[in-house]
Amino acid sequence: MNQPIMLETAALGRPFQLGMLYDCRRDAIVPGIRLWTKEQLQQNTTTKTQINTVFTVTASDSIEDKSRLLNIDGCLKLSLLGGLVNVGGAANFLKDTKKSFSQQRLTLHYHSTTKFEELIMNHFSSGEMAHYDNDVATHVVTAVLYGADVCFVFDREVSSDEDKMEIAGEVKAALEQLKGISSASIDASMKLNDIQKAAVHKFSCKFYGDFQLPRNPTSFEDAMKVFKDLPKLLGENKEHAVPLRVWLYPLDKLFSRVVKFQHEISTGLSTDIESVIESLSTNEMKCSDLLTDMTALTFTAFHDKINDMKKNCYQCRLSLIKKLGSLLPKIRGKFIEDTALIDLLNDHEDSPFERNSLEQWLKEKEEESDIMKTLLAQLNDQGVMVEINLNKNLMNLEVKHLVSYTFTSLGWPDVLLSKQKTYLSSTKRTNEEKSFESEHKTWLTPDIQKTMRNNLKVFKNLIGLNSSEPVKFIVASKEMENNPGSCILLYENESNEAVCFTPPSKPDCPIIEDQPDELLSEQENDMNPQIMRNPKKTHDASQSWLTGSVREKMREHLKIFKELMTSHSNQSIKFMISIKDHEKHPGSCILVYENGCNEAVCFTPPSKPDCPITEDVRSRQADLKVSSPCPATEELKILYKMKEEKDWRSQTVSKDQNTVTLTDLRPDTEYQIKCAAVGKLNYTTESDVTSVIAKV
Repeated sequence: MNQPIMLETAALGRPFQLGMLYDCRRDAIVPGIRLWTKEQLQQNTTTKTQINTVFTVTASDSIEDKSRLLNIDGCLKLSLLGGLVNVGGAANFLKDTKKSFSQQRLTLHYHSTTKFEELIMNHFSSGEMAHYDNDVATHVVTAVLYGADVCFVFDREVSSDEDKMEIAGEVKAALEQLKGISSASIDASMKLNDIQKAAVHKFSCKFYGDFQLPRNPTSFEDAMKVFKDLPKLLGENKEHAVPLRVWLYPLDKLFSRVVKFQHEISTGLSTDIESVIESLSTNEMKCSDLLTDMTALTFTAFHDKINDMKKNCYQCRLSLIKKLGSLLPKIRGKFIEDTALIDLLNDHEDSPFERNSLEQWLKEKEEESDIMKTLLAQLNDQGVMVEINLNKNLMNLEVKHLVSYTFTSLGWPDVLLSKQKTYLSSTKRTNEEKSFESEHKTWLTPDIQKTMRNNLKVFKNLIGLNSSEPVKFIVASKEMENNPGSCILLYENESNEAVCFTPPSKPDCPIIEDQPDELLSEQENDMNPQIMRNPKKTHDASQSWLTGSVREKMREHLKIFKELMTSHSNQSIKFMISIKDHEKHPGSCILVYENGCNEAVCFTPPSKPDCPITEDVRSRQADLKVSSPCPATEELKILYKMKEEKDWRSQTVSKDQNTVTLTDLRPDTEYQIKCAAVGKLNYTTESDVTSVIAKV
């Protein structure tokens, strides 16, 4: 199919005039050169009135829809994306993009035409044209359509509990009312009902127009007043109209020596380039949203990673735009083939900025942020705060023990960010730098989720315990590679060294020896096993630290931390949330700073003890065999009571003592017996329950 001789394009606020030269390779006006004199142009120009007004309301902010709104064709859109065109007037609207996904945007576009001017080319003879033999232009302007464009951009931040679609519908209905306003005698505000007024009240307004206003509107109400007066702003004789569209005639039809211009670049290539640039902008906006989340505001390590990704995407987008702007004139001038654009796209697809890699990375960070916010919310409900400066608490003489729920993996190296940095700083791409997608694995495995749940449970149990010990609970961050996700660190007895808290293992149930056949034994579980597992390290270069085992451990730490907080309400103990790198405890841990010491110890809860075993039952007494406690157990007790009683009595088991004798038992009475392992900060783990009946 033969292409049309004339080209039509949008003016976009540029000062076009009839007879001007234009270079379609760069989409730029060529100033200072004319083919005809001013008198020749005036004698061969015809003008026709062309009055038309169109209103459009849109909620889209995409490049495609904004270009369609201003009637921008694919070739000119590529030039805009490549930074070749400097727009003005209403076209500045193209530069205004949403900054957040929580931002509700509606745009009202006013388009009005006034007159059409054109040159009658067949009136010119070759002798009437100035000689032209240079290569600075490809076309000459032979027709101009005048009028004005105006864009009112209404923005509002929508909170998570509001219905975006409902708000958009209300505001769009209000904007539709504006279309009927054409006379200054009509009060615009009367066109909105109370519901519509309430909906638009929180919207701000930005004005982009081909008119010069004394004061730009900033609210919806201001915009309505300006909207009424738009027809008047064109002037009584439409003298304030500006070029909206221009028609271009190829110079090779006038001068044989001018090289024929090939303007077309395939629609598919244009769409692909537009998609890549818009994808990078979208990722920047996602990063901006993440930076306002509680996780990024609380933890510097997480914030820095998101901020680095945002800056990297911005630099990549600028680099892509610069390369595009350099290639387009060469392709359009037939100096190189359009395969150079294909190579540009292929290079991007092989880079660490490839769309799927970025989307997966951001999805993981969003999930990490949600998990961290959930943990922080539960900790804050217990009055635990994040503490950045541990020294302040360690120097506090009123704090004897410090227990820290510590996130241990927030600052782990991120391979994608490292590859992006290398890519942006290097002109040569290696095969190694193109292998990110094949290495990439998701971090949110079932094991990670299980570990995080258990960590949360242990930490809550710690906070829930009752004790008079002066213990303070905090939340912190410390890189600990051997404990990915989180751990509970203890700083005991004012020590500056932290120890990682490990809950005691579940003890065996006591075995009754020489028990009469007619007596029955019962068992019940008073506490589920709280096991702090150190998952096998899978810290692959491209893998998130938040693995299933890490998440399980973090949740276990959270549970323990809350139990400790609940059981230590003494004012001399302070609990806080902090950040501290701790490779041995990735994710989080509970750190304890004891007796004014600057070094923290990681809090480890005792394992669940074995159930005591009944060896012999005699008159008013019973002999029990107990197993050796775990290293985290500081004291082992036998708890016993008559079945119908509520309160338990206790008897301490001495170190290296294997047998305990309970005396003064009531004859012919059933007793319930269990072991209790007491760890640091009086954190207690109990065994299952066994029963015996004292003999007469």
